Amino acid sequence: MFTKASSRAGKLIVQQEGPEGYSTFIPNTLPPNPPLEYDNGMKVLIEKANRALCRLDAIIKEGTEL
Repeated sequence: MFTKASSRAGKLIVQQEGPEGYSTFIPNTLPPNPPLEYDNGMKVLIEKANRALCRLDAIIKEGTEL
């Protein structure tokens, strides 16, 4: 069971304690405050991820008939 979460992302609330306990994560509203900052390194990583998703999408479409 998770016990910590970044307060920037939201809050973790323990619903039930013990061995069968569980927690609930309540995310903060969007957009985040302070706003996210995209530097050149982050932009490169986002572009690489986008290309990988496009390749995955193309592979999936090859295996199905439309």
